[in-house]
Amino acid sequence: NISFSQILLNMPIVRTPEELDRLLLDFPFEFMSALPIEMPLGDRIRSIYSISLARGAPVPPLSALAELIGQSMSTIRRRLAEDNMSIRVLKDAARRDAAIYLLRDRRRAVDDVALTTGFRDINSFREALRRWTGTSPALYRNAQRSDSNLEDRDYS
Repeated sequence: NISFSQILLNMPIVRTPEELDRLLLDFPFEFMSALPIEMPLGDRIRSIYSISLARGAPVPPLSALAELIGQSMSTIRRRLAEDNMSIRVLKDAARRDAAIYLLRDRRRAVDDVALTTGFRDINSFREALRRWTGTSPALYRNAQRSDSNLEDRDYS
């Protein structure tokens, strides 16, 4: 949780709405891209994939990852294999997390979620979601709505 002193909250705003929009667009991603080198390689790669998906960009190929991380493609593959991981598994996990997050927004079309998370077509996305959650996009959304309805009830 982030909290601020009331004194700070009562201070006048000295930035324009455009500057705030730019800050909110860039800040979390700039912060995440400055991850420490000591972070495990798999976590660093998954963070890069998650940032790309959150920006609406495709996940970078291994050659771009190698450049970002400062290691050769073969070193990345070898170090991931030592940790029983692979690029495919990390990419799949990032796409799964993004898809599940995006599906919670019922205003967003399932086709859009599929494209945003890097799937070629809706059928590939449906198969992946079934593998991840055991259900279809529509049933997953309905289950999420049912869960949120239970959370919203007042049982006092």
